[in-house]
Amino acid sequence: MEINPIEQLKSLLYNFALLGLAVLIGIFFLYCLRLSSTLLSDISKQVILAFPVFPLALMGSFLVRLLLEKTGKTKLVSSLFQREIGILSTDLLIITAMAGLNLPLLVNYWVPITILAIGGLIWNLVGMLIFSRLFFREEWFVRAIAEFGNSTGVAASGLLLLRLADPRNSTNTLPVFSIKQLFLQPLLSGGLITVIAPLFISNFGLKGWTEFCGLISLSLCVVAISLQSKYTKASA
Repeated sequence: MEINPIEQLKSLLYNFALLGLAVLIGIFFLYCLRLSSTLLSDISKQVILAFPVFPLALMGSFLVRLLLEKTGKTKLVSSLFQREIGILSTDLLIITAMAGLNLPLLVNYWVPITILAIGGLIWNLVGMLIFSRLFFREEWFVRAIAEFGNSTGVAASGLLLLRLADPRNSTNTLPVFSIKQLFLQPLLSGGLITVIAPLFISNFGLKGWTEFCGLISLSLCVVAISLQSKYTKASA
């Protein structure tokens, strides 16, 4: 089948426009939040002023998708173009982050940075190889590798590893992972928790923040094991 370059260009422009619309919706949400910050306390105002647009743009993409489904225009979305645009955006993000690194600061604090990096890697490996076996009884590795990529990088990294582990999309991991990200991204990966962390540490100290995160992690593990047990009994 011959590929029409004009139609391909139109599809590419449509997909860029849809992404731009999602980002504009996120910017509008952020603008509304910052307007409301004048009515809040100083700490809440600091959180809102430091809040990034990315989680809100994710909500914007959800609304754009909902609009396309309601109007029957989902054919405008090309999974190929969306994936390639996502890869390009991730590459640009990495390049700009590397360009903005404070190299003297890295040299001066290379010991704690190395300890944190190694500790984080070990924790993610434990989560992938141990916790995933407890929480994901079915297709545990495919689900775990996506979460590992997301935890050690960004959501695009998790999707890339998922595509390598499940190239034919024979499992239901992709839709589950995508739906979970809608709830997770506004909190982590540049979301609310990421913004609150430095403010919490500066006010209550690193020990208090570590204890708080440990308590949250332990509570989530207990909830996950409980839900898994109920699911197993219901399936039996």
